[in-house]
Amino acid sequence: MRKWYLGLFILCMVSLWGCSPAEEVWETVADAEALCVSVHTPTFDIRASLPQEAALVEAFSSQHTKVYAEEESGCELTTEIRQAQSLDALLLEMTGFSREHLEVIGTSAYNMPRYDLTWTCTDEEGFRTCRAAIIDDGIYYYVATSSVPLEHAEETRSLVSGFFDSLGLYNSTGV
Repeated sequence: MRKWYLGLFILCMVSLWGCSPAEEVWETVADAEALCVSVHTPTFDIRASLPQEAALVEAFSSQHTKVYAEEESGCELTTEIRQAQSLDALLLEMTGFSREHLEVIGTSAYNMPRYDLTWTCTDEEGFRTCRAAIIDDGIYYYVATSSVPLEHAEETRSLVSGFFDSLGLYNSTGV
């Protein structure tokens, strides 16, 4: 009987031994792009003049992203506070084009770099003309964009220009 128990014990040990891996395998996981994550809240808020017809689209808006749509012309106006690895990465993410394929105009606003650009894209409805202004404070990108169906570009020109002309950054003291 003792031999039978010993044989059963050896059989169990051999079967368990066969279930374990022959060698340990370690896998190293690393992100391809390491983003600098800031624990600080953005220093500024974005404000711009919006047409009365432009309604906030709550489904696409969040604490740092506001999307406004003007129903009649199909114009979309957006303000965002974003982080990105670099301006080039931000431009590629926003437009789908690398910086080499865009005409980016660099100026300054509020003693910080400002970048303005335009591009065209397509959606289900057809071609859209897009414009963006980006202000870089070194940690966050403060981004304003417009997107208008190409056939309504001329009639919304003053609306879009007013939006970008009124673009401002404000901190808690209002300046």
